[in-house]
Amino acid sequence: MANKFNISGISKTLHQECEQFDLYYANSNNESISFENNKLFMFENNYSSGLGLRIFKNGRVGFSFTTNPEKIKQTINYAIASANFGEKLNLELPMKQKIKKNTIKMYDEKIENLDLKQFIEFGNRIIKKLNKYIPNSMVSLSFGKSWGDSILINSNNYKFSEKCSMFDFSVSVVITEKKGILDIYDGLASCALINLDKINVIVDNIIRRYEQAKKIAAIKSEKYPVIFNKFSIGLLYTSFLQAMNGKIYQKGISPLSDKLNKKIVDARFSMYDDPHIDYALGSAIVDAEGIQTYKKPLIEDGVFRNFIFDLRSAKLTGNKSTGNAERSISAMPTPSYSNIVVNTGDKPYNEMIAEIDEGLIVEHTIGAGQSNVLAGDFSVNVSLGYWIKKGKIVGRVKDCMIAGNVYDLFNNKINSISKELFIKSSMRTPAICFNDINIAAK
Repeated sequence: MANKFNISGISKTLHQECEQFDLYYANSNNESISFENNKLFMFENNYSSGLGLRIFKNGRVGFSFTTNPEKIKQTINYAIASANFGEKLNLELPMKQKIKKNTIKMYDEKIENLDLKQFIEFGNRIIKKLNKYIPNSMVSLSFGKSWGDSILINSNNYKFSEKCSMFDFSVSVVITEKKGILDIYDGLASCALINLDKINVIVDNIIRRYEQAKKIAAIKSEKYPVIFNKFSIGLLYTSFLQAMNGKIYQKGISPLSDKLNKKIVDARFSMYDDPHIDYALGSAIVDAEGIQTYKKPLIEDGVFRNFIFDLRSAKLTGNKSTGNAERSISAMPTPSYSNIVVNTGDKPYNEMIAEIDEGLIVEHTIGAGQSNVLAGDFSVNVSLGYWIKKGKIVGRVKDCMIAGNVYDLFNNKINSISKELFIKSSMRTPAICFNDINIAAK
């Protein structure tokens, strides 16, 4: 509980000891039930809390954190001492203001009151079903819930507190065969309690994906159309997201430094940072420095519109914070995205597949595989991909690699964008088909 840390007392001391400060407190209650290799494995439950102190003294910044309420004095002294060697920095922290709470839904009381043990029977039913339809399968799955509070206070008497929750489900099926190991996995997470029907859909999709992957398709090294779905498209977005981060821009290494309000990709592509989606994992009313959040275009109709900034990166580049600061109790704020939303297209996903004579659906890759992320270069091994022949999935591929450049793909090679929007963690994205991607096969 926050009162164990005597936050008001800490704030009073910091007012006397330094010019400016902000204090971030957070607690978290976590419970999970996990199954491994077809059997109930573990029930876990833990509580954690702590606070981080960022102080400004003599024009320099210091930081320290603790999870022990009895070490507050020591933590304050560490923060002040670290400022002697800290970065020269003077920020304008937000002033005291009235902020409307509960305008974005991030907490579901049902999660906090949920008894996870009731999912033991449900988990066993899932394993039984997957074992029935997928021979020789080893199933691992988990159900988890968490909830907690956070408080942000600064030297301008600004104070904001909020309560959040999360429910998550994940499942992995491993099949060991003579021709190799096949691993199919999926999951879902939300700040609201997830309907069991959605979990059943995931399980049914695992079975469908296994049926599509049972056969191994022979392919030749060549250029083919490739579909990136919700599992793999994030690999390509990484180059954009890093380049648009204010910290990268501040360091002078972003390839988009001189591209603001210029066309950088196909006009059919738009990407937004949206922190105002109810029950989405990245949603927030204010960011981790107390700046109010808002939906912003990152790429709009192919034109690069915004970098994201926290107070520090904004100050050092002559900009304003975009409300994108993220922090934990153990680290100072840094620019980060909320929920990434990519606009859909007009092509149904099944039609995208049906129109391909020969091509690949990339689902999972091994490792990041990127050689130069900022430049947009990528080269990855495909751990699970489906081969398309004459508009139908005919099996999975083995021992193949794909390579290319993200800026080239999104500028010159977009074939189609799916009509459907898929959710993966804090990302909402369509599937995208690209023409002429290099595929190397053994």
